[in-house]
Amino acid sequence: AIRETGIAEDLEETEIGVRCVGAPIFNGREEVLAAIGISSLASRMTDAKWEELQRMVRDAAREITSMAAVL
Repeated sequence: AIRETGIAEDLEETEIGVRCVGAPIFNGREEVLAAIGISSLASRMTDAKWEELQRMVRDAAREITSMAAVL
């Protein structure tokens, strides 16, 4: 699922009340170089906000990947 969506999610599996989303950053050889993520209190997350955070994290990872591709 992570390869299909480009993100990994923790929907309170690790810590009750906390949701996290992360995405990999790749180098020019398509190897994972790093990751970027964000965590938030689940009580502050509407579905719309959660979807927006997913997009933001995925987009940020893709943008950093495009810059890291020259490494």
